[in-house]
Amino acid sequence: MFTERLPDFIEASSRLTTRLRTEVQEIAFATCGKGGERLGDKLGMPISDASLLWSLFLVPLPEVGQVRVIGVDDWSWRRGKRFGSILVNLETHKIVALLADREAESVRQWLAAHPEVDAVSRDRGGTYIDGATWGAPQATQVADRWHILSNLGDAVEEFLIRAQIRLEDERASSKECQKPDKPLSSFSATPASQRKSQAHLLRKWKLYQRVQELHAAGMSLRKIGEELGLARNTVRKYFRQAPVFSKNR
Repeated sequence: MFTERLPDFIEASSRLTTRLRTEVQEIAFATCGKGGERLGDKLGMPISDASLLWSLFLVPLPEVGQVRVIGVDDWSWRRGKRFGSILVNLETHKIVALLADREAESVRQWLAAHPEVDAVSRDRGGTYIDGATWGAPQATQVADRWHILSNLGDAVEEFLIRAQIRLEDERASSKECQKPDKPLSSFSATPASQRKSQAHLLRKWKLYQRVQELHAAGMSLRKIGEELGLARNTVRKYFRQAPVFSKNR
C-alpha cells in the first residue's frame, strides 16, 4: 500500500505517534523498564518494559560538532568482562563517543577524525598516552585531576607506612609476639578503606611472623621465598622490617 507520509504526526513504520513516543521515552529516561511499565499503565499508556527500553534507541543523538578539550578514560560495558573507552567534551561535560574497546588504535582513529582537538585529558597509562600522541599530535596532553589525586593518595599512604616501620631493639621480643597488641595503623580516609587497609596490614604482619619463624628454624631467604611463594626482595623486606603499629592520635 502507498500512502501519504505524515511526519509531524507519526514516523514511518512506527506504531506510536510522535507525541506518544516522546512521552514513552521520557518515562524510560526517568525510571527503568519494570517501573516505567507500571507507571505507563497508570497513565493510560500500556507498554511492555522491553518496548519501553527499546524506544531509547530511537532517541536521535546530537551532533558531536567541534570538540576542543576532550577527556578519555576506560569504562565497563560489562563489569569485569568487557571494557571500552569513553570520551567526554570537557567544555560541555557531555559524552561524545563510546568506543568498543580501550585500545590505543581506537582512540587514535577517533582523534584523527577530530583535528580540532587542542587538549587531551587522560590517565597516566600508556594506552591513552599512545592513542593521544598518534591521533592528536597537535594537542596538549594532561593527566586528569582524579587520577593525580588517586596516585598521590596511594603514594602518601605507602610513604607513611614505610616511614613508621621500625625494627625493635630486641629481635627475640618480636618473635615471641603472636598478635599485635594494638590495631595496625591505617591512613585511609573512609571507614571502608580503613578496614581494607587494616586487613592488608594484618596480612603483612602474618607474613612477617612466618618469615621470622622460618628463618629462626635455619631456612635461607631463598628457601623461604619458595615456601611462601614470595619474591626474594619481598622476603628480605619482611625479614628486615616489621609492620607498623598505630600510635595514639
